[in-house]
Amino acid sequence: MAVILALLISQFVSMTITPSIAYIAIPKVVKPEPNWLLKLTNIYKKLFLGFYKRKNLSILIVVLLVLTSFGLYKSMKTGFLPEWDEGMFVLDFTGPSGASSQNTYQIVKHIEKIVASIPEVKHYSVRIGASLGQPRNPTNKGDMLITLKDHRTKSIFEVMREIRQKVDAKIHVLKEFDMAQVLRDRLGDITGQHAPFSVVIHGSDPETLVKLGEEIRDKIAKEPIFKEVNLKTLFYGPYYYISLKKRRLLQLWHNLQ
Repeated sequence: MAVILALLISQFVSMTITPSIAYIAIPKVVKPEPNWLLKLTNIYKKLFLGFYKRKNLSILIVVLLVLTSFGLYKSMKTGFLPEWDEGMFVLDFTGPSGASSQNTYQIVKHIEKIVASIPEVKHYSVRIGASLGQPRNPTNKGDMLITLKDHRTKSIFEVMREIRQKVDAKIHVLKEFDMAQVLRDRLGDITGQHAPFSVVIHGSDPETLVKLGEEIRDKIAKEPIFKEVNLKTLFYGPYYYISLKKRRLLQLWHNLQ
């Protein structure tokens, strides 16, 4: 919703305010065109007339341009963002349900050892009970912001792959484990969707949901079209929603004053 509103507001500003400012800012006196622009205009006219007289050549060039555009379209990747090395990434983790911050940190210490052992890592910071996009999280959730050195032999993708392999091999108590570069992670927080494809499972038994999610994750991960598959959990318990009447709320506020 935030992205849609930003686009609508930007469109409104570009169609109303920007033309008004441009009309006021542009000088009313028309200045003569510079020589280089006149020369460029004459070259364009000559090329246009030349192609107009040679219609067959023009059609051939248009066909070549169409074929080239189609070839570039088929060869280019279709991701929303291009892959580039930002030099830092976010490692999100979720420990066992109900774990305290101290218990969660005992698990995170093992991840810290793995991260610290990689020579390409410059420094890192750990947050538990909070994350880059969420100021408040359960005590079993958190993230690590990892910054890599400027001069290194491995790309950020190779470092992320190495960390994942080591964590998957040594740490088996994490409910969730995900890594993303900062921009993609922030966009995922804004849009509420960190991946282009997701499978949502609903149920009343958290343990059954986790086991079923692990089975589905392992099956999807075997498909070659998917680069990365992660399991995320979000449990809601029973709750009461209490809404005060407006008159009583005003009375309570008055009494507090």
